[in-house]
Amino acid sequence: MKRTNRIMSAFRLALVLGALMLPAPVVAQDAAQRVREAFPPQVAERIEAIARSAAAEGAPPGPLYHKALEGAAKRVPPGRIIPAVDAYANRLVTARKALGTTRAPLIVAGADAISRGVSPELLAQMADEGVRRGPRSVLILADLVERGVPTDRALEVVREALRTRQAEADMAAISGTVERMIRNGDAPGDVARRLVQHMRRGLRIRQMRDVPRNMVRDRPGPPVAPGVETVDKKPGGMG
Repeated sequence: MKRTNRIMSAFRLALVLGALMLPAPVVAQDAAQRVREAFPPQVAERIEAIARSAAAEGAPPGPLYHKALEGAAKRVPPGRIIPAVDAYANRLVTARKALGTTRAPLIVAGADAISRGVSPELLAQMADEGVRRGPRSVLILADLVERGVPTDRALEVVREALRTRQAEADMAAISGTVERMIRNGDAPGDVARRLVQHMRRGLRIRQMRDVPRNMVRDRPGPPVAPGVETVDKKPGGMG
């Protein structure tokens, strides 16, 4: 499960950063042509109308064409593709308005976050509070909310990670660290609190250490450097 979630997080980030590879008009024009080739005229026209409407609201149209083409590649009936594209357009427009940006990667990340339970109000709060944000930050916020971390705590974790200038590798480790601690029995809100305290000590996310709970209770473990947070594990395997 841990490896699967790590792959999914990397896949989401790759999709978002893919929006940086070509100028948006080039991406949209190429994708629109492919849509016209892949669908009957009336279906392609409907998809293009949705994309144009979203673009008029400041959302990137390219991801909508790619959404439609993804459905075509999977042989999804057009009757299901059009509602899916329309719903995605609504999320993109909502994310653009909430984040107050025209940056396509950030808007795509915001739409992904909304689909995973992040409210537009929480995205707007990131913008309103002047958090230095990027696609990875928004995706981390979505990961935490999806894992049950209270929204205010999730935002606090992201904000503290940015404030303490956590390295890219540490930012990438946040989601997996939270997942592991929750799986080991810690409440999501407590996990977020511990991460914030850990970072406020000037430590990096990768400095979190796993210490089995049976070791903590029954016998002293190896010395832990002052200020280094530990992550308890449940006793495993033996009953």
